[in-house]
Amino acid sequence: MCHQCALEDALTIYFDKLPHTTAEQLQPLRDALASNDHPQTGLVWLRKTSSARLLADAAESGTLISHETVDGFAVAGRHEAAAYLRHLLVSAGVLPDRDEHLAHVERHLAKITNQDPENALVLRAYCRWRVLPRLRRRARQRPPTDYITSWATRRISSAAAFLAWARRQGMPLKQVTQEAVDLWLSEGKSSRYNVRDFLVWTSHRGYSRHLLVPHRGKPDPAGMDDDQHWDTLQQCLHDHDLPLQVRVAGSLVLFYGQQVSRIAALNSSHLQTSGDRTYLVLDHVPVLLMPPLARLIKDLEARQPPHPIRSSAEAPRWLFPGQQPGQHSAPASIVRSLNQAGIHVNAGRTTALMNLAQDLPAAVLASLTGMHVVTAEQWHRRAAPDWSAYLAARRKAGHAPSDASLTVQTE
Repeated sequence: MCHQCALEDALTIYFDKLPHTTAEQLQPLRDALASNDHPQTGLVWLRKTSSARLLADAAESGTLISHETVDGFAVAGRHEAAAYLRHLLVSAGVLPDRDEHLAHVERHLAKITNQDPENALVLRAYCRWRVLPRLRRRARQRPPTDYITSWATRRISSAAAFLAWARRQGMPLKQVTQEAVDLWLSEGKSSRYNVRDFLVWTSHRGYSRHLLVPHRGKPDPAGMDDDQHWDTLQQCLHDHDLPLQVRVAGSLVLFYGQQVSRIAALNSSHLQTSGDRTYLVLDHVPVLLMPPLARLIKDLEARQPPHPIRSSAEAPRWLFPGQQPGQHSAPASIVRSLNQAGIHVNAGRTTALMNLAQDLPAAVLASLTGMHVVTAEQWHRRAAPDWSAYLAARRKAGHAPSDASLTVQTE
């Protein structure tokens, strides 16, 4: 049989075994599998994947499948299969879409509170009134990322670890002293400083005394040599031996200083054309692309990997599609690919932003790249020329410049 006929037979065998109520709920998934342009991918999914077996297990009870049903399998240790199944059901319209980043934080909180029920009340309050509102506000401004989810879970974990340590010392939260906080910080890794957000919240709420956790100082980021930076950018634009995704992601890092988490979330709606010009919307302002990069991005947009079901025509296509239906590639996966190609993300991004900050005002840099204006101002200060070494050399040579000459030279 051809692939399409084999798929129709496999669908009949698979779905006719399900309870009637569940089979009716999953009819959109069955239709989506049957209408895919690549029927062999549907065959592989039905016959060989753990997510298809997981769906059959979930349907055995005859009750309607929900996000909570899939969450139960994830908690039970079948995380990857549950994640793939969830995205498949959402793409087919069986389940409503939801913010998986928020859901991940809530699952993490539930895991922490189950392990430490004595501190569950204050941890839930901290998450409900401090952590989750900040995530929701940020999600209204820009798409959530894995980084911001990790930021939230690390702070919940640090708060739970500190409360458990204080309990072992015989100190309720209300009685914790500054000396105890300093001792806890000095005994562990620098990640313990993540507890700062929790203790600021507890002091404002009256759950604790005013306790100080200093900000951790961050060293200035190290960039690349200018020649190496330029050579690597030229390699991304013109080296056909590099994978297309690596060339595009590398160019966006090295030329526009983009974070990989934002590159991964780019889709076809971020591309605009006007005549023979192509623009990429990194924030709110379209950025004109150089012709070689514009061609690479258009080629990347045209390539879409096959999935068991086809995305709707209205849905924008990811420039970096992931393995799961309807999802973009994980930023960590793109970083690994770039590193394997010899493109060092942090150093390349630093050099790109330093170059941009030298030429653009902070407000323009923020609007073009999508960074916060405060962050743009920090980059602008880093890139500002330092005249102290020049002045010292002039004085040492006996040529102390006048105020007038300083003004001309500085300008």
